[in-house]
Amino acid sequence: MECRLVLNNLTDRDLTNDYMRGLLHQQLKYQKYRRVPARNGKSIFYLFFQKEEDTYAALRAAKSIKEISLMRYNPLNPMISELPFRPFPPQHIIDICRYAFRKYLDKFNNVGLFKTFIRRLAEQIMAQYIKKDEIHERIEKLFTWWWMNEKFIVKDNYSIHKLLDVFFS
Repeated sequence: MECRLVLNNLTDRDLTNDYMRGLLHQQLKYQKYRRVPARNGKSIFYLFFQKEEDTYAALRAAKSIKEISLMRYNPLNPMISELPFRPFPPQHIIDICRYAFRKYLDKFNNVGLFKTFIRRLAEQIMAQYIKKDEIHERIEKLFTWWWMNEKFIVKDNYSIHKLLDVFFS
């Protein structure tokens, strides 16, 4: 399954193919890109990644590049496709996440979304080899974000992506 991000050009000049294949490719580490003309005359770029954890690294790296804006691609008609197999995270990682976020269970529309968030969070923690002390720091960061955005309700997969982006940024 390919993961996609959308790159918007924030400058007046056009991004050349050499720039996309060179410096930007080194910084964001995408597999391939596709240029699509927009209505305003500038181009929009779709960046393709092999793994979801690569998109988190690219979103972090893009924050330091002032001339672009990078965001998740959210199709209007999402297709349900079979997800690739991911190894199960250890039970202690799942327990840490479940225990930490149980007080925010009321912020989820249903228990299924809470379980999906915990599962995906634990999978990404394992995939990125994050240590326990750093897990607790990031949990505190997400708590702070949630305290500042107290009206945020998790109602779909996009909301789960938003929480994961905050956790891994």
